[in-house]
Amino acid sequence: MRFPQTFGRTTYFVANRSSVDLIVEVTTATEMRKRIHVPSRSTAFLDTDAIFGVNPSPSDTFQGLVVRSNSGRVEDPVVVWQPSHEQWLGGRTDQAEHGHSEYTLVVTDRDLGLRAG
Repeated sequence: MRFPQTFGRTTYFVANRSSVDLIVEVTTATEMRKRIHVPSRSTAFLDTDAIFGVNPSPSDTFQGLVVRSNSGRVEDPVVVWQPSHEQWLGGRTDQAEHGHSEYTLVVTDRDLGLRAG
């Protein structure tokens, strides 16, 4: 028996290219919330998603994304991003009908309103 469609899978990362440590808070489309610490000048795994019949895009996976400096003042976000496909780098990593995609959100000092150090 052959199924007409398969699952597409996408893996997401955050690349912190800024001069400050970050806390990234995400809310997924299924309302799951998580907080990830991303040290300055590092890349961290954010999430993986799979959807029947398509490769998920960032706007399919995330309802909200907040980036905060790791200054201890969690009430003031440095920047709030609503997920949009244009802010993520990446795409398909294979040629399968519904294979694997990878996306990376790159955060720089400029994105955060900081002067480049």
